[in-house]
Amino acid sequence: MLAQTLHLPSSAATRRGGSSRPRASLPLTALTVAAAAAASPGRAQSQDPSLATTEPQRVEIRGVNKRIDNLQDAPASATVLGKEQIRDARIGSLEQLQAFVPNFRVSDSGGRGSRGSIAIRGFFNTDFSKDPSVGVYIDDVPYVDLSTYSAILFDMTAIEVLRGPQSTLYGANTPAGVINISTALPPARFGGSAEAELGNRGARELKARVGGPVGDSGITWSLAAATDWRDGFITNRLDGRPYNDERTEAARAKLRWTDGDRWDVQAMALQRNIADRGGPYHYLPLDPEAYAAAVPDAPLLREDEVWLNRPGAVGQKERTGALKLVYTAERFSLTSVMSYRTSRTTGDFDFDDTAAPVDAGVLFGLPPGALVAPGLGGAFVADYRQKTQELRLSSPQGDTPGANRWQWIVGLYASEEREISDARLAVEPGLPSPFLDLFYAGRNAAVFGQLSWRSADQRFGVSAGTRYDRAEREARRAANGIAGTKPSSRWLPRLTADWRVNPQFMVYANLARGWKPAGVVPEVPPGLPSAYEVETTDSVELGLKSEWWGRRLSVNAALFDASAKSWQDTVRVSPLVRYLANVERTRSRGVELEVQLRPDAATELSLTYGLVDARYVRYANPDGSNFDGKRVVQTPRQALGMAASWRFAPGWSLRADATRFGGWYFDRENTQAQRGYTMVNAKLAYRQVLSGRELELYLWGQNLTDARYFEKTFPGNVYRGLGFGSPEDPRSFGLGASLGF
Repeated sequence: MLAQTLHLPSSAATRRGGSSRPRASLPLTALTVAAAAAASPGRAQSQDPSLATTEPQRVEIRGVNKRIDNLQDAPASATVLGKEQIRDARIGSLEQLQAFVPNFRVSDSGGRGSRGSIAIRGFFNTDFSKDPSVGVYIDDVPYVDLSTYSAILFDMTAIEVLRGPQSTLYGANTPAGVINISTALPPARFGGSAEAELGNRGARELKARVGGPVGDSGITWSLAAATDWRDGFITNRLDGRPYNDERTEAARAKLRWTDGDRWDVQAMALQRNIADRGGPYHYLPLDPEAYAAAVPDAPLLREDEVWLNRPGAVGQKERTGALKLVYTAERFSLTSVMSYRTSRTTGDFDFDDTAAPVDAGVLFGLPPGALVAPGLGGAFVADYRQKTQELRLSSPQGDTPGANRWQWIVGLYASEEREISDARLAVEPGLPSPFLDLFYAGRNAAVFGQLSWRSADQRFGVSAGTRYDRAEREARRAANGIAGTKPSSRWLPRLTADWRVNPQFMVYANLARGWKPAGVVPEVPPGLPSAYEVETTDSVELGLKSEWWGRRLSVNAALFDASAKSWQDTVRVSPLVRYLANVERTRSRGVELEVQLRPDAATELSLTYGLVDARYVRYANPDGSNFDGKRVVQTPRQALGMAASWRFAPGWSLRADATRFGGWYFDRENTQAQRGYTMVNAKLAYRQVLSGRELELYLWGQNLTDARYFEKTFPGNVYRGLGFGSPEDPRSFGLGASLGF
């Protein structure tokens, strides 16, 4: 039962065996698989396991110093997934990375197009944040808006997750870490692939890619597309129809020109459309019995039901264009990345969370009972625009990691973003009322750089870097007359040292600082400060990278301690009045472990563990409550994951991963908790190369344990004594086929 996974402080929760605290006896939380990574083309097509090496694959990582390094040589806590692992694990969203990355979490409101939250090591953006804690790059383009989490991912060749501040290497602000995603470049020879999947609940997914050269011009092109349609698992009791159907379509076109020597020019265009039923928020009653008792004429709902008289919908259209130029000379490399993104998001939802009549008079200044309406509906539209320009000048790359004793990188970054949003509350079937009209603009300019040195024997290395970031945040709201512009700036240093005890064992230390700019709060209630101040994060990390048993076994571990001053959080004045403000201090400490073992040519095993103790050190809430010492919300304390891949016969392979997520708290009082749960995913595949074309047939299962849990919980908008939660997808399974040509 979904309701049984949630700990509530109410009597209803007690009857269900709930508790106000996560169980200490739960196994550790989750995270699977340290990278099995990108296989070479020859290995990808080989059907004979004996041809595979018995060493763990030497995954390349681009992000640690903006050039290609081996993961084991990078002095940083990072997880890298290569093309084969992405394919075998069927990764198609940021949310799926939670099963592979220590101390990483994505949470949302159930519906897509609403604000999501991406967290690393307990640091994340809250509902009202304008600056994300985790930077997301796709093909060198920064995605700084908070709806990125719902983007469909396709045609990927690598995913890198770097934990901790990365301010001296990336243009956009990254105080908690970076997710760097690379998609396939246009091929030098004509070719492509097609893939189709069918699953339960009407799931249909199609992916295709084609590309090749344009004569002998040095120009190559590619076009990739994906569609993902699935029926909802929530039913509206009022009409018996699925409530949260999802429809996504996306296409990406690329052009590349290279002279084969110095110049590499790449152009990219992306379009993505979302059209979902159910609106941006999918909320189920936490306690169906309390809901039926409090709401007039409400039925007793099952765990996967809602009772609404407004069906709801959400749509999003996003367009991205980017141009990347790389010039490589003997003594330096110059890179320019320019991007432009726009999106429009529209939403329609049931504001009162019921199909019952509502006393709406108070909303229009009328006496109670003067206006009893069939219901309350909400609607919004948000237009977003982002422009970025990044320039990087770096030292030439050696043939092997560490070939040059001195390496350096300097860069400039500028960005501008703007969002205009309007939300309205309406009494059914009319009487629209302005609810939230906002204008937001953000401008950033930064200069960053890093210098690295290695000793003559290559055993000892030091990197020092800094970043100067200047930001300006502007916001206004016509309804209350609040408007303002707030500039801020910071120097952000970074220092790294590593010692390679031998070629297979390295220890390192990192010191780094990240930040979030100050800004204006147009949603603030009267009489409270209409601005928030700069948040700074100082992080210390100690780690080791090691390989054993003829490099068949790799063991990587890290300890970290990070402290945020003037933490930007959504503070609460009343159940319905919240706004962005500063909390004096939070702290996060923990451990990360990634182990990969390849005992023979046909078997790969991996284990990932994450432990994080993230707490509010000093937190005085405006409503008079105090959360000092409480655990940070939405942050599982522990995580344990295991994965196995076995090629048991020519062409046949079986992959499975099991992930145990521990409990976390939904509220800052630490009274409402989500219990831990276990998720199991699997894929059984058969591959065969026929006349140079690779055919794959497979069966897949996601969340095979049918773990039921809530991502977030919220108080009712009208029935404030009731709680609602956004559930995640239940068990899904199906079959698929792909063909490469």
